[in-house]
Amino acid sequence: LIPFSPETSTFIMNAIAPGKANSVRIVDPVNRQAEVIVPNDQLALTIGREGQNIRLACRLTGWSLAVKSEQQKSDEVQKTKEAQRTMLEVIEGIGPKTAEVIIAAGFADIYKLADMTPEYLTTLQGVGEKTAEKIIESAKAWTAEHPRPTATPEPAAPQAAEPEAPGEPGAAPTDAVAEPATGAAGAAGAAGAVGVNEG
Repeated sequence: LIPFSPETSTFIMNAIAPGKANSVRIVDPVNRQAEVIVPNDQLALTIGREGQNIRLACRLTGWSLAVKSEQQKSDEVQKTKEAQRTMLEVIEGIGPKTAEVIIAAGFADIYKLADMTPEYLTTLQGVGEKTAEKIIESAKAWTAEHPRPTATPEPAAPQAAEPEAPGEPGAAPTDAVAEPATGAAGAAGAAGAVGVNEG
């Protein structure tokens, strides 16, 4: 038995015992998906042998849980920032330092920059009026050449899937995405995450 809590994050933390979580982030409340960050030395314990512990936590809570270690999450965040910085630096007026400031302020989307006013951008540290105007003008030019992609319908599922080799065991996960036995959609894990689906 696990202690119930009306607070979802606390309830999930209780459910992954004996593992201990640093934090729980609700990724998608509608589809009941959450990300659980645990200390590096708690990852294997939280997942359990062949994913048994995390699958049990999913059954108990009814949530799909993606479990990552502190190091895995840190690496993921760093890769995201590097990709954002590389993208922003194609805009005139944005160097490495300015890119860091813009990312920290939550404006890594060039389409958002194009819609901003110089007055707003100058509230950021180290961004003067002329630099702000240059950034916005360059962002507008970039978005004109790269229109915002529109959502396209997902392709239909193939009629038949390639059969798997019988008796071939799956690899042990280094992080895990597990689904509750209720059949909820699987949580979106980080790149490299291994899906563990309850039938």
